[in-house]
Amino acid sequence: MANYKETAVAGSSYTRCNQLLISNRLGIAPKIRFDEQVVVSLESGGSIVTGSGNIEIDFDANKQIPLLDTTTGEATGQTVSYAMAYTILHSAYIAAALERDAAQGV
Repeated sequence: MANYKETAVAGSSYTRCNQLLISNRLGIAPKIRFDEQVVVSLESGGSIVTGSGNIEIDFDANKQIPLLDTTTGEATGQTVSYAMAYTILHSAYIAAALERDAAQGV
């Protein structure tokens, strides 16, 4: 049986991280999960997005992350430790919590 309204399509696809989950439960070593999706960009201008799995890693404070230029994807030659990334995210959380508290008059 033929597929209803079947048409050939042209375009390109790429994989991206659409969600980052940091599990920081009390008394348990932290884990980081990167959820991925595949984006199919159609020449017609539309796109199709589907989940494609995840990567889960144990937090290693000493591990280095090679930094990439966000617009080109090229390596910058710089690195940052997971400990520094943790410090940045912790600071972002505290800043957001303090803003919320101030807005609530706490």
